[in-house]
Amino acid sequence: MSVVRRQSLPKLTAEVLRDGLLTGRWVGTLPGEIKLAQELGVGRNTVHAALRLLEAEGLLDKQGLGRSRKVAGLGSGDKSRGPLRVGVLLHERMVDENPGMQGILAKLQHEIEHAGHVCFFSEPCQAGLRHNIRRIAKYQAEMQADAWVVVAPRPEVVEWFAAQPFPAIALGGSNPDVNLASTGTLASPARAEALRRLLALGHTRIVMICLSRLRQPVPSPYVSRFTAELDAHHISWSYRYNVPEWEETPAGFRALLTRLFAVSAPTALIIDETPRLVAVLSFLAEHGWRVPEQVSLFVAQWDSSLAWGHPPIAHVTWDDTPLVRRVVRWLAAVANGHPDRKTVLFPAEFVPGGSMAPVWKE
Repeated sequence: MSVVRRQSLPKLTAEVLRDGLLTGRWVGTLPGEIKLAQELGVGRNTVHAALRLLEAEGLLDKQGLGRSRKVAGLGSGDKSRGPLRVGVLLHERMVDENPGMQGILAKLQHEIEHAGHVCFFSEPCQAGLRHNIRRIAKYQAEMQADAWVVVAPRPEVVEWFAAQPFPAIALGGSNPDVNLASTGTLASPARAEALRRLLALGHTRIVMICLSRLRQPVPSPYVSRFTAELDAHHISWSYRYNVPEWEETPAGFRALLTRLFAVSAPTALIIDETPRLVAVLSFLAEHGWRVPEQVSLFVAQWDSSLAWGHPPIAHVTWDDTPLVRRVVRWLAAVANGHPDRKTVLFPAEFVPGGSMAPVWKE
């Protein structure tokens, strides 16, 4: 009778590390022992023993006492050696992203890995790096990815990636004046249609609530189109009232709503993302404001969970499948040495819902 031999934990850990090295999960320099232990869920001593085994096999080069191991003979940029190592540089931490973007990123990871590549999400996000180019450059150099997917980058970040020798594509946040591959949703026509619907219903006290990055240092096209439409309809407006600043915390958002509805309450709100729409609905219900009789609502993004509400909220929607396919096809071109730098946008649709009504007559 043959005997079933149980491998030791260091050998099992070495197997996991070996697979990661051969598939391109780690290239250049391996993370430190403490970080690897946290990632793999084992003790540091186990990781240390596993790394010694891989050193003996010639897969790792030790660079000296207290320094990280170097991956031997891998990550040289020869794409024929294996799949691409694809880094996804998040705009915010994954838990802070809106549900729509979380869904897109989950699909993206699945499709990238299904195509045979290795995908990892950045631990420090662009917001965590304070959108600082020097910090982003340092992080990128440490990770040594073959290609980057940059989520909703600011203009200065787009410009930096466009100037680099390695391939990158922007997922949202594209800049048509910069030569960088990008894809996203062409939502401006659908949002303009929603605004025109509110104006046709007689609304003049319309407030757009959005994050500061859309207002500063200069108004984004999203904000500029809104104020230009108000101008076209001869509606007097101000940034303090119609596109207000607010402290971007739950308490700060509630303070903003309290201020807005204290005097000259808005008759229509345009809200950028679902989490803040939920907060608005809670505030209005608490203070007895009825939707849509007294306050019309429109959200510029959509989360399918809101379909359970009544009335259905007017919103913009789109199919995110083409966005994911665009990125995967771009990666295929990168793997073949022919990445493009095109901007490819996909249309969005305005869905009226039931949260818009003629302006309330006090």
